[in-house]
Amino acid sequence: MRLPKQKFSNEKIGYEILQFISYLDEGKETTILQCLYSLYDLEEDAQRNYYSKKRDFTLLKDSCIEICGYVFSKAAKMNLVLDNSKYWGKNTGLPEKIPFVVHHASKEMIRQYEIKKMEFEI
Repeated sequence: MRLPKQKFSNEKIGYEILQFISYLDEGKETTILQCLYSLYDLEEDAQRNYYSKKRDFTLLKDSCIEICGYVFSKAAKMNLVLDNSKYWGKNTGLPEKIPFVVHHASKEMIRQYEIKKMEFEI
């Protein structure tokens, strides 16, 4: 008997990425794509869609942008700062491939990072 394909919402994938990141060491540099590869054993096709034979699902390229948005918007709630400030204002490419440094942060550190981000955007 063949099991049905698992349903993976962008939010579920984003949550699993945040869980994965929360176990990374302080100061570890990674990307959303590296986390996806680690979690799901992904392979990439010519159209930049990703698929996982291990978990039996396909992740369309447009989903990566939504997943990145989810991860970065929810990180502070898990006391994480995903610091990609080194790349602010630079044309670095696809969001899932932009490196960030993991910080297990206090509320004050999160607040200061948010202020720094707002000041850059002004």
